[in-house]
Amino acid sequence: MEPYVQTVSTSLVGEGPHWNADKQELYYVDIYGRSVNRYVPATGERTRVGIDEGNVSMVMPVQGQENRYVISVGKTLQLMEWDGRSASPSSLTTMFTVEPDNPGILFNDGKCDTKGRLWAGTASAQPIGSLYRVTNTIQQMESNVGTSNGNRRTVFDFNTSGQSGLPDGMNIDSDDNLWVACWGESQIIQVDPTVGRKINSISLPASKITSIAFGGPNLDVMYVTSTSDGLSDAQKLEQPAAGSLFQITNTGARGQGGGNNFGF
Repeated sequence: MEPYVQTVSTSLVGEGPHWNADKQELYYVDIYGRSVNRYVPATGERTRVGIDEGNVSMVMPVQGQENRYVISVGKTLQLMEWDGRSASPSSLTTMFTVEPDNPGILFNDGKCDTKGRLWAGTASAQPIGSLYRVTNTIQQMESNVGTSNGNRRTVFDFNTSGQSGLPDGMNIDSDDNLWVACWGESQIIQVDPTVGRKINSISLPASKITSIAFGGPNLDVMYVTSTSDGLSDAQKLEQPAAGSLFQITNTGARGQGGGNNFGF
């Protein structure tokens, strides 16, 4: 069977999908829309919380703490309390601020490892960003980064492989293959990192694809975010689904586990 793509919702800049296996629901952000979004596939329920303090680029539930999330706002990591339905958070508390004297630095994306440590990267127009490891402290692990989205080791080079577009967010399946969002190329690709070769691709009705998460009870549903930001009026007419959250089934792939939540 061919992959089946459904449009769930639309954002300006959808990013950072995270599957919460405990609650069987998906979170993602709308960066320029300044919101954290929640989607419950079993019921179709969709809610959002506005973040007036600035652009938000990632969201991560806190393990074992109901209604608490770590989000990034500009240069800060904040602890948000939200009931999952209200239009505003109950509270926002700054946990860490990075590089306050560098105006070109903003948090971009992040994921938690199996120990609950958050690996969060900053982005910049110049390669002066960093990758941080966050627990109850924050530690710089890598520097001189342009945009943090994956690891430091090169496993697939878009330039030398002839792959068009730019690599954006990614995830790993149960066979240890990478699924990579292709910004500017209307697709996600599956890469075998052991040989550095593309082995599959899925086309999507939007050119700027941003990130990927596995979800569903069996972790065989893919949730893919996209953006309409930067498209011309003509391009938006050609791509009415740009900015959508896509739900994809029949991919033949399965995730390794639910998204790991943040643990102090």
